[in-house]
Amino acid sequence: MHRVFYILLVLFFGPSRTTSQLPPQCFKPSGSSCDWYRDCLDKKYPCEASGYPYALAYADKFCKLYDTRKSLFSPEEWKWVSGVRKCLQEALVPVLRQTTKATCKEIRKKGFESHAPCYLKPDKNIPSICDLGCDVYFKVFKVIKGSFTSFNTAWEVIKAMWFIAKKCGFTCSLMTLR
Repeated sequence: MHRVFYILLVLFFGPSRTTSQLPPQCFKPSGSSCDWYRDCLDKKYPCEASGYPYALAYADKFCKLYDTRKSLFSPEEWKWVSGVRKCLQEALVPVLRQTTKATCKEIRKKGFESHAPCYLKPDKNIPSICDLGCDVYFKVFKVIKGSFTSFNTAWEVIKAMWFIAKKCGFTCSLMTLR
């Protein structure tokens, strides 16, 4: 009798089957691939049909935009892009680990809230966007600006970019690009 009760407890309250089926790299992303959003976050939380898509409609899409525009960035700047990518993925790992199901709205909020901190301090060995200057700030905007598909997404990005410029003390202007 106790054994049956124990098995039922494990089945109902143990780790979710989706979490246990995720590959180990989901819990320690390298940041070298955009596939993490599809293979890990979207696999556990398929939110694309909800009113709060994030993994594929935003994160994966913008991650891949950087890959297609890699030639814009110097090796030092690309080191920053890679560090930010890893930071953004690591910021969402706790969502994969939690035993209670996160809502799509919570995941999207957490994802967007991680952008400014990751741009400002991606990792201890990676420069901040503040250290790289206005040129990189404009390159980032150039990469992402053409892909805004909704007002909500554009607004979240503009808020983050404004916050970053303020934190860095940027007084960038179009004259900076010359």
